[in-house]
Amino acid sequence: MKFLVFSDDWGEHPSSCQHLFQILTHQHPTIWVNTVGLRLPQFTVHDTVKGVRKLSAMLGLRQLNGANGNNGHNGHSPHVCVPLMTPFHRPQWLADWNQRSLLRHVSQELQKKKFDDFTLITTTPTVCDVVDKLQARKIIYYCVDDFSEWPGMEQELILNLEQRLLQHVDTVICSSQPLYEKFQDKYPTHLLRHGVDVKLFSTPPVQEHPCLTDIPKPRVGYFGNFDKRNNQELIAAIAKAMPYVSFVFTGPIQDNIAALKKLPNVYFTGPVAYEELPAVVKGWEACLLPYFYNTLTVNINPLKLKEYLACGKPVVATPLPDVCEMDQYLRVVDERNIAGWRQAIDEAISGQWVPDLPAVGQMLAGESWERKADIFLRICQVAGLMMNFRVEI
Repeated sequence: MKFLVFSDDWGEHPSSCQHLFQILTHQHPTIWVNTVGLRLPQFTVHDTVKGVRKLSAMLGLRQLNGANGNNGHNGHSPHVCVPLMTPFHRPQWLADWNQRSLLRHVSQELQKKKFDDFTLITTTPTVCDVVDKLQARKIIYYCVDDFSEWPGMEQELILNLEQRLLQHVDTVICSSQPLYEKFQDKYPTHLLRHGVDVKLFSTPPVQEHPCLTDIPKPRVGYFGNFDKRNNQELIAAIAKAMPYVSFVFTGPIQDNIAALKKLPNVYFTGPVAYEELPAVVKGWEACLLPYFYNTLTVNINPLKLKEYLACGKPVVATPLPDVCEMDQYLRVVDERNIAGWRQAIDEAISGQWVPDLPAVGQMLAGESWERKADIFLRICQVAGLMMNFRVEI
């Protein structure tokens, strides 16, 4: 099969779609289109830097991360194209200009590459008015989140874009049970939960990451984007209740953390390279997933959950639906139960609680990105031919 993929910026962040296509491009020619996000940009350092990087790529002034060369699980990457677009979806004339620019750029790439008889994959509804004009053999919506619930998003606009996209799709692939239930009654829908790079995260690092050098032990931690999903009140309460523990957060900061930075035992290391994350976890006694339980988080299947488990560390998490599906391998504690969080962390530090590593390993053996990519491919092959089915973990 050939694929045309509309998704996040290739090489910027290890999203589930990128994990899949780092594998699929080994045997399946792929054109990857970097698209603009749904959230309106803010006047922050993070958004300014991101905007400059995207504009530089659009104008051809910056080399793309790992694109059009060798990269990924199998040493392959897709051909990446970066259409000139603005991050704004209103007013309508500007949205129309974005769609025309996107269509023109992608059509030129398809013609130049003599790329036909392809399957179109999109993780974003922003391409709703383009997908039916590219003569794709099949159109598949790979839905990994309910973007309408994210802060800073125009809910009505996003829901409208998604409905327009769904008019054209042959199949919806969802990454979590709640998302699957959202679509299954109206559209051909498949459930495919996220995978994990088992080899990377289960191979013990030689030494812990240098970003931890000056942080006192014992340490517990979280890695990934720190944003509105993270319950800062919960984190602060646990940190205050456990002044003898260092709470470490590794990754990009996308929220106001002024209150947490005032706490003497809370540390923000900044981001590290994806392949260095196991060395960070090596220096922790437990891994944390301190998310809110709300309309923003209820639909997600956290990528980091299986990565945590593969590292062999105890994991404490709030009771999101897809987290509870794996509760036999970790501790699920309500965000209001500070004593429960403290007990779980104390038992991890003291060694009273040790994960059942053989059981975890057996479970993860069937959760590799290679297996997920194979299932993803089979779903694409039968798209439009079958009714709904579930892919169980």
